[in-house]
Amino acid sequence: MAAGSFYLPKSNKASLEEDTHFICIEEEIIGVADGVGGWAKKDIDSGEYSRQLVRNAELSIHKLKDQRNNIQQIEVLNEAYFNMKCQGSSTICILTLMCHIVHAVNLGDSGFVAIRDGVIVYKLEIQQKRFDYPFQLGNGVKFDDSSVTQGIKVTVRTWDVIVMSTDGLLDNIHEIELEILVRDGLVNLCKLGIFWRNCSCGLEEQYSLVEYS
Repeated sequence: MAAGSFYLPKSNKASLEEDTHFICIEEEIIGVADGVGGWAKKDIDSGEYSRQLVRNAELSIHKLKDQRNNIQQIEVLNEAYFNMKCQGSSTICILTLMCHIVHAVNLGDSGFVAIRDGVIVYKLEIQQKRFDYPFQLGNGVKFDDSSVTQGIKVTVRTWDVIVMSTDGLLDNIHEIELEILVRDGLVNLCKLGIFWRNCSCGLEEQYSLVEYS
């Protein structure tokens, strides 16, 4: 699995964003979390909870890796949640790739899509109680806990693209637009790969000339 990330912050915000993520390449586990913005009305950093949740998830992954080879996402989520200390709430989605199967856990309106040959072949169904009111992990009786987390398995193929995101992307871009963005991105990656291969060949030729001159 090759993974990367990209943020597009809100231009009108000077504070840290609510959206955060982690990537554990060796374990092939990635995740996103989105702190619920309503906490700002109580002068609480809406992103503190999501950032701590992601840090806890990474710590849990490294701890579980030392104990066994097979890491269960629900264990990671449970441990991350039970070790939360700050006020706030957040959505979260964690996935891993094992033998051409994506295993994921999700709570709230973050999520992912699988794109094959430029077309979306799977889109995770988000969890929300009503419009713009997602399920969310948090401290207090008004919030959800990890017991309501969705478990998902999706079969994928080599060269499939997984786009994992918070609702900031999923709510604001049509599926066909996302497909076009991914197709264009793959074309640009292909062009970049050809460019670097050509550069590499050119360097090899230069080194060969130097070596044999």
